[in-house]
Amino acid sequence: MAILLRKKIKRSTKKWFLAIDEFSQFLRDFLGDKLVEVIASEYPELGFNGYNFVIVVHGNISDEEKNQIISKSEEICWKLKADFSIIPIIVDVNTPEYDEFRAVFFKKYDPKWDSAISKFSQFLRDFLGDKLVEVIASEYPELGFNGYNVIIVTKTELNETEKERILEASEKICEELKAEFSIMVLFEVKE
Repeated sequence: MAILLRKKIKRSTKKWFLAIDEFSQFLRDFLGDKLVEVIASEYPELGFNGYNFVIVVHGNISDEEKNQIISKSEEICWKLKADFSIIPIIVDVNTPEYDEFRAVFFKKYDPKWDSAISKFSQFLRDFLGDKLVEVIASEYPELGFNGYNVIIVTKTELNETEKERILEASEKICEELKAEFSIMVLFEVKE
């Protein structure tokens, strides 16, 4: 099992890694030889199809086992007083679903995506100034959380005009790069 870290992120992932470690140990003990591998996103806000943790198994597992796994993921996050959730999906290693998750989580590096995020982040720093807390971007456009691949965290709520200008800038950057992807933005306010 491995965690692939490609970028330095500015905030701590210590609690997320503790949760991944504890949950993975539980899965090893609970599933035994049924467990093939786990695939976890680099940080909890990002994932694919709404999941940030993929449990790969041989064969089927019962509904009761699935419920125990979900309960344990919730228990671990509660125990750590985490501000995130482990959102697991269980897939059989011999299914197309496994291949899809593996392809997205371990996709080859895309320099166009990095260029787009770099330009977009610079635009946000210039446009928002001190309002901007951080920009969280996925490793590649297909990997995100609930359909978003960029999270913009600000100190205060942005008005509709500011949001529209940001969305227009994201579209313009993708057009300039002749990109086959879009920057899908989620706005959050740091409390």
